[in-house]
Amino acid sequence: MAAFSLVFVSIAGLVQIIVWARRRLYVRSLFWLVFIVCYPMDLLWINGSQEVYLSATIYGPLPDSGSLTTAAVMVVGCWVVMSAVVSLSARGRGESSLPRVLGGDYAPYRLRFFAFVLLTSMLSLVIISKVALHGVEQTLASRQTVFGDDAVALLAYYALPPLAVFGAAALGTLSWARRFVVVILIVVSLGVTFLTGSRSGLLLSFLLPILALAWRGISRRLRGYAKDMSRILVVGSLVLAASFGGAWYVSEFRGVSTSEGFFRSTDLSQADVLVALVAANPPVVGGSSYLAGVTTLIPRSVWQAKPLPGNVWSSIVLTPDRYQLTGAETTAGLLGEAFLNFHLIGFLVAGLLLGLIVVLCERLTEARRPDLTWIFGVLLVTRGINIVRGDLANVWAPVFVALLAWLIVVKRTRARVEGQGPEPEFQPSRSRTGSART
Repeated sequence: MAAFSLVFVSIAGLVQIIVWARRRLYVRSLFWLVFIVCYPMDLLWINGSQEVYLSATIYGPLPDSGSLTTAAVMVVGCWVVMSAVVSLSARGRGESSLPRVLGGDYAPYRLRFFAFVLLTSMLSLVIISKVALHGVEQTLASRQTVFGDDAVALLAYYALPPLAVFGAAALGTLSWARRFVVVILIVVSLGVTFLTGSRSGLLLSFLLPILALAWRGISRRLRGYAKDMSRILVVGSLVLAASFGGAWYVSEFRGVSTSEGFFRSTDLSQADVLVALVAANPPVVGGSSYLAGVTTLIPRSVWQAKPLPGNVWSSIVLTPDRYQLTGAETTAGLLGEAFLNFHLIGFLVAGLLLGLIVVLCERLTEARRPDLTWIFGVLLVTRGINIVRGDLANVWAPVFVALLAWLIVVKRTRARVEGQGPEPEFQPSRSRTGSART
């Protein structure tokens, strides 16, 4: 019965993706694809292999069939809830529910050049001083300790990649001299992020948004065969970066093995963690990991009794020896964290959370948004999608810091005149449902 339900959800989900993609609702299509691979398809693999994979060195037989059935119920329930949320979010043509500070009026924005230079330079120096103090090898081996105990270093850790992306989005509006300075700072930011050991910073907060920005530029400037070939190149780069970039980086530069196969991968095996947690039946933590997620930026030295995030809870329950010896975490995942907090009914919270993130991402990435607003929406997409295979702390901290950085270095240049349409270069066509085509 569980296998039948999983096959049904996988097929229905793929049909949803095809329908949404044809209507150019790419954001929800992307989220759904990642969810389907990480949960229903991974559960089908577990059902066939009768094996649960937690890491390259920790895996074993399926504990019992009941844990697989419970996990399948949670997956199906989460799929239903988040489908309902995005379906109920449909809006009429031309409406906007975003506050003005996030570009709700589609007004053009510009980069505060001196604020960008000062902030990027200062935060780069903070990271460089940390790396110089601990050494590159120690920083890569224990980056949570190096950056997690210092609030300023933690802010720099999360802020540098999005700052580089905001600078790239503003290049076309700058003079040649300022453009040169911004490019230099982008290169410095990228190098500093590389030294932090953060593959999510490199991949989710920098490389993928830059490729998305390239896609937007291609859509505006090229036509015909050149446009098609350029888009194929960008899409190919996106797929390669998402599929292999993170695993290659941690393997080559951090000496960590994350994959032995497609579904034997810590990047995709979130259903394995869910099944293992159901079998372990840990005590309910009652939402404390979500509180930990939204208070990630508060150092534990300031709040010693701060709750533990989802990834730490799952590590304590499933791989305590590995966590105590090396600090390596076993990622809870969207449904794993929901189960830790509320057990079986956690799928309601997980589905609502994921659905709301999708809706917000779609609002921010509407085609009429100016580049400096749209790119923040892309950052929310690339970081927000990590909620599927991470915990709330993996999403809240980088998104909140990116928003703070955006508010500091981006300025709205004028209010939209009542009745005035968007700038011609942002003007999209519309689907029959009123969703913007990009």
